[in-house]
Order: sequence, then C-alpha cells, then structure tokens
Amino acid sequence: MRTVATHKRILILSDEIGRPAYSPRLRSLCDVLVAEGYHIVVFTEFNGQGLDFEHYYPIKSFEYYKYSGIMRHIEWALKFIFNLIIDHKNRSFAKHILSDCRSEKSEFDAIVCTGFHTFPHPAAAWLAKQLNIPFLCDIRDLAEQIGGSHYQKHQSAQRNPIYLAANQLYRNINIKRRNNALKQAHVLTTVSPWHQQFLKQINPSTSLIYNGYDANLYRPEHIQTKQFIIRYIGRLYGEEMQNPTLVFEALAELTQNHNDLSKYLSFEWYTATTSHDEILKLAKKYHIEQLTHVYNYVPLNNVPSLLNTSSVVLVLTNKPTKNGPFGVMTTKFFEALGCERPVLCVQSDKGCLAQVIQQTNAGLAGENIEQVKTFILKKYSEWKQMGYTTQEVNLSAKNSFSRQAEAQQFIQLLSQL
Repeated sequence: MRTVATHKRILILSDEIGRPAYSPRLRSLCDVLVAEGYHIVVFTEFNGQGLDFEHYYPIKSFEYYKYSGIMRHIEWALKFIFNLIIDHKNRSFAKHILSDCRSEKSEFDAIVCTGFHTFPHPAAAWLAKQLNIPFLCDIRDLAEQIGGSHYQKHQSAQRNPIYLAANQLYRNINIKRRNNALKQAHVLTTVSPWHQQFLKQINPSTSLIYNGYDANLYRPEHIQTKQFIIRYIGRLYGEEMQNPTLVFEALAELTQNHNDLSKYLSFEWYTATTSHDEILKLAKKYHIEQLTHVYNYVPLNNVPSLLNTSSVVLVLTNKPTKNGPFGVMTTKFFEALGCERPVLCVQSDKGCLAQVIQQTNAGLAGENIEQVKTFILKKYSEWKQMGYTTQEVNLSAKNSFSRQAEAQQFIQLLSQL
C-alpha cells in the first residue's frame, strides 16, 4: 500500500450528483484518490433522491431548494432573482462548507472543484482564499459550447419571453462569475480539445482530461442475442445538440428493402420517460414504430450488460453551426468503447468526438445516409453469422480513456500543487 499520500486531505466540491449516471467522472476520481491513500470529503448539492451507489468516503449534501409544491415554484423564482443580484447559491454553498469545516475542525491541503457551467466554481475560489489552500478546477461544460438553454431543468419556462430575457442576462452574469473563478484556479482541467483551447484564454494552466469509462465495469463480452439490437442509452437534449435523423432515415430505407432485417431488428431506447413520446413520433414518421421500443433508465449496474448485448450502440451528436454544439464528448461513447461495442455516432460532429472514434477505431461517425446504411448492414451480416457483433478497437488508444488512467492524470496535477 502506498503511504506517500496518506496525509493529504482533499476538499471536493461538486454540483448535483444526479441520475442516471451519478457523475462518473467525479466518482472514479474519488475511488482512486481513496485507494491512493488520500482523505477526501465531498460536498454536493442535494439531488432530491439520495445517492444510490457504493462509496467509501463521506458525501455531504447541501439542500438549496427546500420546499415542494407551489412553494417550490415561488422559492425558485425568488432565488433566481437573488442569484441575478448576489450569486446567492455559490455564497450559501461556500458558507455552508466553511461552517461544517469549522465545526468538524477539518483541515485540508487542497480543493478540487468539478462542475457543469458555473456552480460551484465561485464557491471553490472563495473557499480557497478563506482556507489559504490551492484549488484544482474541473469544468465539464461551458455555456458557450451551445446556444440556448438545453441543459436547463425548467424547460417549459423557456417559451416565456420574460424568462428568456432574464435567462440571457443570468447566463451573461454567470459567465463573468465563472471566468473570475477560473482565473484564480491553480490548475484547470476540462474534457475536450475544444474546451481546452477555449479555456486557455481564461487560464493558461488548462489541461485536457477526457471523459472515459470505468475499466472495472465496462469490459467486453461476446453475448449471443436473438435479435439484432440497435440501442441508445442516456439522456436526450434536443435536436440542436443531438440529431437522430440519419439513423431513422437509414432504418426506414433498410427495413423497406430488406425484409430479413425487419424480421430481426429491435431499435431500443433507454432514456427519460419525458422523451418517449418524441421518439415514438419519429418512429411513426419513418414507419418503423413496430420495431422501436422505449424504456426508462436502468440501474447503473445494468448498463454494462445492456451495452454488451447491443449489436450497435447509438451515440447522438450533431454537426456544429456557428452557435455549436462544440466539444461534446458524451460518456456513453466511452462506455461503449470500454465494452468494445460497434458505435454508430450520428450526426457526426466532424470534430473532437469524430476524431476519437477514428483514433480508437470504435465505429462510425456518420455524415450521410449511405455511410450509416453500409455500417448497419455490415454489422447485421456479422450478427447473422455469429449471433453477436464485434469491434476491433485500437487497444492502446482505448486503454488511455479508462477512468482509472484519467484519475492518475488528476493525481499528477494535484501533486504539483
């Protein structure tokens, strides 16, 4: 057992650890830090449901929204205004953590902050000053990578013009707050080459650590299936970010011209129930509704089995316009890579993800319907012969994307602080 790090205490701040994935980037880092002898404490925003995964370190929840029913809407509106004026959420989170540290008489050597857009990076910067310790900031998404409000939870409010104007103001204010915090970070990490180049303009000490797969969970297995299964697993964010048109068009043509494929194809979606109607409408539009099946999210432990019984794993992106999307490196791609399943990525982003798919030989980043049809037919032919499909990925490239290898990159950076 390593002893060099046993005295190192890391305070970790995170945004909400939510379903279905429960922040795999954060969890893998925490697991490796604990294994390496670090003492860590994680503070995160309460997700309203609890944390349904195994962990060997304390996770302390900060409940920012405390009410339910009609009071929840009133509370959300009031706090939206407070956050426009004084960054109430980050201030409250930071004070909550500082109070806990003082009551527990906890001391830390460094702060690691990981977040989505702005929260909780300003809280981490303020705490680093108060505790006089360095901090590493990991940022997974940027407001600038896509126009609009695709990540907002309150989707229905986006149709309200007053909300849209307020949201744009809120976005601009938060970008300024985020940048001020990122400038103070001793080390900055992010998830794609596009993000790295963008963030280097704010903080030159920006390193690239991709998203990845947990090598302990996502391993290849050859499992015969009675159907040829094209399967999507994960959240849907809307057509501007994820355009599935190519795969629907390809399957519409293929099933019309290949009765054999229609007999065996199962087109499956494991996603939030709020997206089910939209998927079924698309399936009806392209006359493949009888072959399309929608399911809710499954527990994390079931995902490797779902991947390994997939004949083709569908990954959704879109080609960028001047407003994005840029640098989207979805975790589900890396998990399919870990299981060495054939990946069909549509529509190709012609950027970071397409490059990694080519580098690892993970499958196809489809740009047109003929490419997609050819790829599906090739994998269907393979399935007919063996009852399963394979993908001869570049193993050395694949291994570099394991969460364990990437956690070591974090530890290397931490050791420099």
